[in-house]
Amino acid sequence: QPELDPVPGARAHAVPVKPVAGLWQRWQDLLQRLAVLPPGTRQRIAVVGGGAGSVELALAMAHRLEHNPVDIELWCGAPEILQGYNSGARKGVMAALARHGVALELDARVVRVEANRLLLADGRQASFDELFWCTGAAAAPWIAASGLPVDERGFLAVTDSLHSVADARVFGAGDIATQLNHPRPKAGVYAVRQGPVLAHNLRAALLGKPLREHRPQRRFLSLVSLGDRLASADKGPFSATGRWVWRWKDAIDRTFMARFEQLPASMPQGDRGSVAE
Repeated sequence: QPELDPVPGARAHAVPVKPVAGLWQRWQDLLQRLAVLPPGTRQRIAVVGGGAGSVELALAMAHRLEHNPVDIELWCGAPEILQGYNSGARKGVMAALARHGVALELDARVVRVEANRLLLADGRQASFDELFWCTGAAAAPWIAASGLPVDERGFLAVTDSLHSVADARVFGAGDIATQLNHPRPKAGVYAVRQGPVLAHNLRAALLGKPLREHRPQRRFLSLVSLGDRLASADKGPFSATGRWVWRWKDAIDRTFMARFEQLPASMPQGDRGSVAE
C-alpha cells in the first residue's frame, strides 16, 4: 500500500491505488457521478505521486475521461517527474501529460489533506473532488510487530536466500522485504525475478537441500504507458517513445498475466512424506 500515514488526513480523504479492489470501486463511483453531473460543472481529480505508477494512472484516466468535464492534476513532491529515469524518458512523459491536458505540479509536497483540499509545504492550497494516492510503498505495521528484524523503513530484513536474517524458516520477497546486501527500490520487476528463487528455496528448505541466492540487477527496463496506445521505454541512457513500445509493453503484460489464468487446482503431490520438486 502507498505511504499514507506520514501525511495527516491522507488515510481519511485519499484513495490509495492499492489494494486494487478499493481503487476499482472508487473509480466506478466516479464514473457514475460523472454520468449525472449537472451541465456546466466540472470534477477536479488530483493524483499525488511522481513515479511511473502515478504517471500511468493520470494518463489512463485522462484517456478514459477525455470527453468528460474533468480537470486532472498530478502533484509531485520532487523537483522533477520520474526521478531516476533519463532525461529523454522524462521529456516523453511530460509531453504526454501536456498532450492529454494533465497539469503537472512539481516541488509540490503535500503535508496535509483535508476534505476536498490539499495543503502543500510551500503554503499553497488546492481543491479536489477526487484524490488518488500513488506514492512509494509503505511497510505494513505487522512486520515490525512480529519481532523479526526489519530495515530502517520497516520492511522485513532478508538474506540473499530470501529468508529472515533471524529465522531461516521465514521467507519474504517483493515489496514486503529488503535484501540487506542488495537493497533496491520497491518495483515489480525485482519481485518478479525473486519469484523463482523463492519457490525453489521454499521447497529446498522443506527437503533440507541447499538454498539458492538471488542477485538483483542494478538496472532494469522500464516501460511506461502514456495513454492512447503510446508508451515510453527507459533503461540506462536509452529511451524511446512510440506505439511500438506500447505494443511491446502490452505483449509483455499479457504474457505475464496469462500465467495466472490457468493455475493448477492443487499443488503436485510427491511421494508420501515428501515434497514435490
